[in-house]
Amino acid sequence: MIENYLDSYKITAVITPENSDTYEQLYVCDVLLTKTSTVAVEAVALNTPVIVLNLSGDPDVVDYVKEGVALGVYKEEDLHPVIEKLLEDDTELARNRRTYIGKNLYKIDGKASDRVVNLIEKIIKEPRRGK
Repeated sequence: MIENYLDSYKITAVITPENSDTYEQLYVCDVLLTKTSTVAVEAVALNTPVIVLNLSGDPDVVDYVKEGVALGVYKEEDLHPVIEKLLEDDTELARNRRTYIGKNLYKIDGKASDRVVNLIEKIIKEPRRGK
């Protein structure tokens, strides 16, 4: 179905297999299009621009646009210009992504497991209260 849609609009796109790795896809994609998926948070972490495509007329379920890490598209005819805008200049969203990461994801430095282990060890070594 999607191949027919792409053909009808003369769009060149790669349709990845169902079992392909999400992180690899996010790393190589130019823009992520989503409505409510938490994959957008992972895209933000990987510094990938995000567009929230919500043609339902209902409010956005997730605050990616409100947080400034995504552009919202609410009318079909706005999608193409927004994609072009992001491909041309993503400076503002990139700045907002850094703030969002600091606020919601703490650090993206590859040391999350070390922090968890250190926290568990600290809790284990603390004297138990009430004993």
